[in-house]
Amino acid sequence: AFRGVLKHYLERHRWNVAETVDLARAVQSATGVNYDWWFHQWILSAGYPNLEVTYNWKAEEKLVELIIKQTKPYEDGTADEKHKPYFKLPLKVGFHVGGKLRVLPIHIEGKETRMIYPMDHKPSMVILDPDYECPVKVVKFSKAQDLLMMQLTEAPNAISRLEAAEGFCNLILDSD
Repeated sequence: AFRGVLKHYLERHRWNVAETVDLARAVQSATGVNYDWWFHQWILSAGYPNLEVTYNWKAEEKLVELIIKQTKPYEDGTADEKHKPYFKLPLKVGFHVGGKLRVLPIHIEGKETRMIYPMDHKPSMVILDPDYECPVKVVKFSKAQDLLMMQLTEAPNAISRLEAAEGFCNLILDSD
């Protein structure tokens, strides 16, 4: 899909001057979806997502609760602190349950997002953005030692394993 959008955009604007809005319209024309919000937060504004993630396993109900807080809005020129916008992030979260990684959508929007996911068993690994689709973000995700160990040894990619190693470092530093 992305290559099709770029091909459409490049063919339409070959040998012409183009602006960001031209790319946004090409994306909309090729996909049928308006991505103005994406261009506003990632191209026309400053900043990147800063997230604090809390994970809770509710054993009796067999539910995972994830709470994602955005600790600062992005800068779009809004002067009033109460009305500054927060990132809209269509991400995924991975749960390792029963020997398999189950990847589910999570739509982060606003200052705080709370999601509940039913699970057959307690996850042995929880990874926000397991495919690293949003590389520009800061995530503080404090996890228990057993979750970190599983992620360090079994995560599907090097970035997730590095995040687990960092989590262990933070556990050691926090215990001092």
